Amino acid sequence: MKPFISAVGVALLLTTPLFAETTLHFSTKAGVDHAWELSWNNTSAQWQLSFADDAIVVDGSNPNDAMLANDYVLLPTMNISGIADTGSQLRATLNPREAFRIQADTGGEDTVLTATMPTGSFLAVGTNFAAYSNQTDDLDIGSFRAGYGTVIPALVADENRGLILDLSFSGDAIGGANMYDLLRGQRGVARGTLSGQISSIPEPATLLILGLGAALANQFRSKRQRA
Repeated sequence: MKPFISAVGVALLLTTPLFAETTLHFSTKAGVDHAWELSWNNTSAQWQLSFADDAIVVDGSNPNDAMLANDYVLLPTMNISGIADTGSQLRATLNPREAFRIQADTGGEDTVLTATMPTGSFLAVGTNFAAYSNQTDDLDIGSFRAGYGTVIPALVADENRGLILDLSFSGDAIGGANMYDLLRGQRGVARGTLSGQISSIPEPATLLILGLGAALANQFRSKRQRA
């Protein structure tokens, strides 16, 4: 039984890249000092995660999309609530205040995709954080430019046929800022770089079935090779 459980675990860990339909990768633009800022907002009495304009760009995709390359990814400002200290890390909820957008790198405010975002997870450990790390439907496309490259039409088509659009990103603080210590108080600022991706994947229940199927197939194949 143990080998089967191990096989299932490996299959589930590999689920996202194995069954992803369309992916878009983004990161801090070369030469930019920082892409995000974590600061205390006195007005709302909450921590706030904001993102610098024109600081995050598309740096890869599947399928390859030359038109989308280097376009700007505009993550919305997010309030941070429900901070829970586990002793070595902090967990919280991100609450987006605006829509997610992708903007063409044409020098003007030429938005090629807009999507709403639900609340998401936030985990801070030392100088690093991970956001929206759960496999959930994180983007609901509201508008897009038809025929713009290959990836945006593919994401729209994937969403229309029932796949979820999973978003995840992680950040590294510059200057040694410790976000775990910072978030336990109500003052201070941290800034840093980030990288992330959007993947269209089957909903979690389907992913589990596919992962189990891959594990069973691997077990069956191993038995035949030993026979």
